[in-house]
Amino acid sequence: NPVAMFALHPAYACSPETALDEFRDAIKALHKAGIEVILDIVLNHSAELDLDGPLFSLRGIDNRSYYWIREDGDYHNWTGCGNTLNLSHPAVVDYASACLRYWVETCHVDG
Repeated sequence: NPVAMFALHPAYACSPETALDEFRDAIKALHKAGIEVILDIVLNHSAELDLDGPLFSLRGIDNRSYYWIREDGDYHNWTGCGNTLNLSHPAVVDYASACLRYWVETCHVDG
């Protein structure tokens, strides 16, 4: 979910209320079958896009810390998402690490 990195996209579940339980049950079943689960997380899909995009979260918290900003004030777009997270900033590293840790510890993905 590009707005909430700690939430599953509810449309992928039978019910939005049970999305997390369904996901954990699927991972348990895959592990029982000997299959490891690797989750593809694209943190740059933050839903805030470029300068014309909406303000949802990181931009409103601390735009210059969370995103790479060019001298002209526009975003560096090295990712094709309209922006690029500034993973050289400690707060952004903490955010990304917390997100990855959540999926490993809460849902038991393997990587």
